[in-house]
Amino acid sequence: MCVYKNGEFPKSRYNPNTQRFGNRSRAVFKFVPKTILFLFLAMATNCLSPRYYVPSANVPLMRKQGDLKASGVFSTSGIDLHAAYAFYKHIAVAASGSFPGGGKNNEENSIEGFGALGAFFPFSTGGVFEMYGGAGGGRYNVAGAHRQSQRYYGQFNLGYTSSYFDIAFLTQIAYTKVSAYDDWAAASGVSFEPGVLLRLGIKNVKLESQLMLPISRNQHEDLKIVPLVFSLGVHTAFDF
Repeated sequence: MCVYKNGEFPKSRYNPNTQRFGNRSRAVFKFVPKTILFLFLAMATNCLSPRYYVPSANVPLMRKQGDLKASGVFSTSGIDLHAAYAFYKHIAVAASGSFPGGGKNNEENSIEGFGALGAFFPFSTGGVFEMYGGAGGGRYNVAGAHRQSQRYYGQFNLGYTSSYFDIAFLTQIAYTKVSAYDDWAAASGVSFEPGVLLRLGIKNVKLESQLMLPISRNQHEDLKIVPLVFSLGVHTAFDF
């Protein structure tokens, strides 16, 4: 245990000739404020760059033909609405609407829509594997630039669903493109988007929470994928 007396270091750890311990301490204290300032400036600069908020994933966890699932969530980007219907044995359609900025009249006020077609394969008691291919886009206003967005993705869900509890691990592989606007160049990028979903409640109504951690590859300066998506909302399920 290090004990200080009269503001001096213990003799066993202090060399008056080299003062190596003291010099290192002072160097650290000089370095920390500069590091904090650098990180703050980096984050501030990033906030001024065009950002793309990945919508929360539509994870219906279908078990049989006639299943209808819907959810509405507040996410880190704004508001997301999801719906899916199993219209045939092992085949389902899905649709989503995303409103980054929560519909406020500011630079993040955007509207995007997505549609997907997929297959689901129930197994064991409550288990299900799903895969979907989807596309969509819309108006995406970022950093004051009114741009058009396009997004194409493949999604894979592996989960368990019951009357009171759902859990799923999901992965999306997406290609996102935004149009040019004034000084902003057209940009595109591929992202890998793993996540986890949890639902708790009763058979037809459950509280839903989702966490995704998008990883962007070859990220363009004019298209920065926000690396975290968290959502919380309500999920409903019906059987026709």
